[in-house]
Amino acid sequence: MTSEGDLRLQRLSHPPVGHFEGKGVWVTGASQGLGEALAKYFAAQGARLVISARREGELERVKASCVGKWAPQDITVLPFDLTSSHEVLRSAVETAWEALGGIDYVINNAGEHIQMRPRTAASNTT
Repeated sequence: MTSEGDLRLQRLSHPPVGHFEGKGVWVTGASQGLGEALAKYFAAQGARLVISARREGELERVKASCVGKWAPQDITVLPFDLTSSHEVLRSAVETAWEALGGIDYVINNAGEHIQMRPRTAASNTT
């Protein structure tokens, strides 16, 4: 079973022009990398956006760099940490819902960066 919000429906093709026009999209992890790129993509497609991450300054930078029908003026910056308490998360959802007048898509891109150390020849021996 799928729904309009199920991105699996998009498969490998691009959605039709105007598909995201006026849709409410909440992107977490939007302060850099893939989340930032997704925020810019959805803004350019005419979506109404809420962008979230822990670093408000970086979110403001992303907001200012977005271009679209609703961007940057109507993008809502909603800084919070996904590891916060249940009450904080509930409040964030309510804020995003109110800002967008309903949420059509959530792109849950937030994650934790883990620095990987390269393996050395010495660590490969038994």
